[in-house]
Amino acid sequence: MNDPDKQLSTGEQRVCCSLAYLDDSLLALRTMRKALGEKGLLLETYSQPQRLLSRKNDIALAAVLLDMDLGESVDGSQVAEALLTRDPAPAIAFFTASVAPERLARLARIGLVFDKTKDLAKAAAWLASFHRDP
Repeated sequence: MNDPDKQLSTGEQRVCCSLAYLDDSLLALRTMRKALGEKGLLLETYSQPQRLLSRKNDIALAAVLLDMDLGESVDGSQVAEALLTRDPAPAIAFFTASVAPERLARLARIGLVFDKTKDLAKAAAWLASFHRDP
């Protein structure tokens, strides 16, 4: 199986600040990477929370999109809290297929919430808005 955490494309993509996406769906990771790649942007993708949380990179995270349902009793809000405890700078947004209203309200206090079934373009545009030329 391909490891999406190790698949970084270079080509003509520019990097000055990192954009990251955590999702346990390989299809979702590839789709978002392609959407950002078409804009000439590099997206760090992670399929496991611990890999994102143990990220070693000199380039600061500008924005992070987190899937809410990561399996193994871990959700995106827990990852967001851990990330923001270490560095309050990155913007956070969530990608989810369904959320109870009370949970949605809690997530909205942390960041934007995108519907995974229909907001791919909006989520990609949100991530791209944090890109800055080097």
